[in-house]
Amino acid sequence: MYLYLISAPRETDPMPTLSLTIGPLALFAFVASITPGPNNLLLMRSGAMFGVRRSLRHVFGIQTGFVALVVLSHLGVAALLLALPATMSVLRWACFGYLLWLAWLILRDAHPRAAAGASVESRSRPLRFNGAAGGAHRAVDAAMSAHAEVTLGRAARRHFLLRADGSFLNHGSYGACPRVVTEDQSRLRSEMESHPDAFMARMHPDREQREPRAVARELAAFTGTTSDHIALVENATTGVQAVLNSLPFGPGDHILITDHQYNAVRLGVEARCRETGATPVVVRIPLPTTSDDIVERILAAADARVRLVILDHITSPSALVLPVERLIPELRRRGIPALIDGAHAIGQLPLQLDALGADWYVSNMHKWAYAPRGSALLYASQAAAPLTRPVLTSHYIGMGFPHSFDYVGTRDYTAWLAVPRALQFLRELGTAQLWAHESRLIEVASGALQSAGAVPIAPASLSAAMRAFLLPQRRPALDADAAHVIRTLWEQERIQIRCARIGAALLLRVCAQAYVEADEMQALGAALARHGWPERR
Repeated sequence: MYLYLISAPRETDPMPTLSLTIGPLALFAFVASITPGPNNLLLMRSGAMFGVRRSLRHVFGIQTGFVALVVLSHLGVAALLLALPATMSVLRWACFGYLLWLAWLILRDAHPRAAAGASVESRSRPLRFNGAAGGAHRAVDAAMSAHAEVTLGRAARRHFLLRADGSFLNHGSYGACPRVVTEDQSRLRSEMESHPDAFMARMHPDREQREPRAVARELAAFTGTTSDHIALVENATTGVQAVLNSLPFGPGDHILITDHQYNAVRLGVEARCRETGATPVVVRIPLPTTSDDIVERILAAADARVRLVILDHITSPSALVLPVERLIPELRRRGIPALIDGAHAIGQLPLQLDALGADWYVSNMHKWAYAPRGSALLYASQAAAPLTRPVLTSHYIGMGFPHSFDYVGTRDYTAWLAVPRALQFLRELGTAQLWAHESRLIEVASGALQSAGAVPIAPASLSAAMRAFLLPQRRPALDADAAHVIRTLWEQERIQIRCARIGAALLLRVCAQAYVEADEMQALGAALARHGWPERR
């Protein structure tokens, strides 16, 4: 529109000219570059999602298309259209039809199946030169796939498959997969079944496509590292076991964990110690606790005999954010490798894995990053990577880390391949907006649960989107007490919660999430006050 107005010939001009001085032209260029038109909005979103470097082809494409329009106008296209009124009418109707088509694309792309048919890599990359220069419809597609406004709270429930009659406050145990992600995985499974040979060929690390590596690149960009440090595994426990199996422990060696360790990891450590003659050392962290107390207790046990320290980034039953940023540098100074179990971290906390400095880091994608169950990452530092091998010895074991993890036989790889769509959904929520929402929910839950007699086990600064509370009792807790609380709250109130015994303490853990509303947290506090818990003190 602007180009037509500034380049249309005046009646007295024999040929169309740009009848503008350099001043007005510069002013126009400046205004066009800062006003929130579609191209500027697309570039802003692309830069935010993919970074400046990956968006440069998009920038150059827009500039090329812009210059082409100016040149065509200056060469007399506008005069030609004015000289042929019938052509102008046809063009107006064609443009009207084009706008209707764009509107149809927007309507179509609002449907959850919009991304079906796109490859893993194409669904997770910025608009490129040809798309920016020559296709407004491609721009619409890119804008719709890059950002679809998601309202948090009860309105977000429509994006999930959760039952309508329940309050689900235990996201940390198994997660909840968004509709768009489950449909993306279903599409991938259909693709796999339609041509198993071709599909599986794309998984092999010695082939050209190597789709697991495309997923690893997405994860690496999201977690502050590069893809050669990222291997894909089924869950965090598998990643921990791979590290345990890779290290040559022996009699006299110690493996250090805490008494808040995830049970499967503790069992894996005990089994590895039985195999090798090493000794598991369990650091007790009593409740309530503080960050300084945690650091002091762990470092006091990290002596010269310790060959590996396994620490949770966020503990599972007690929902504590451990101060790993303080612990890792001191462990490195002592020459002790650190494996961080971040099963709950990705999606709850911002991660910069290279900067964190751990030797290994594992994290589940199916919990707080919205990916299908059976998807997780194993990070290995440059020094640790050559030591690290998969749990299963298979065809590509000789390729080393991370490629030897990509294909270990025939299995369902669709959970991994759906990870880019899950990360896109997380971006659509907006991590800053999501984390602020979850923080408010935890604050509301804290007030409601304390009113019911529950006691926080640590300061709020040691929690993220989960927080655990002690339920005081007149006697030591039993596993049956935890089962009673879970069963009562679901059967009587339709509230799903996590409750567990940690030593002699009974802990209730509450999780905030995009689909949770503040009144659900208040209802939890009221329900706990009504029903109580066994041997309530």
